[in-house]
Amino acid sequence: PKIYDPMSTIGFGFASCTGISLLLVDSLRVAGVPARIVGTPAWNGQVENGNHNWVEVWLGEEQGWTFLEGAPAGGGSLFEPCSHWFCTPAKMEQTKVYVPQWERVTNDTIY
Repeated sequence: PKIYDPMSTIGFGFASCTGISLLLVDSLRVAGVPARIVGTPAWNGQVENGNHNWVEVWLGEEQGWTFLEGAPAGGGSLFEPCSHWFCTPAKMEQTKVYVPQWERVTNDTIY
């Protein structure tokens, strides 16, 4: 579904992985939890293999960033990252993962 913004996700009760991830990141940030959206435009470097977005939360210096899914596709636990369908060496081979970052000094976005 082409539902991405948080209000539409709430209103329709469903969304793409991007929409679910944006809603979860926004909700976590409002609650004071550092969160960011992460994703790949092409599994295994092949556009025809599809894309995906998920969420990462900051757990502090010791644990760093860890990922979770807003609505795990194909099963898996919200808090067990490698229980997800995409957490396999075969799925990540040649897959580029992107996360936007904000550069505080120059006010630029870095990918």
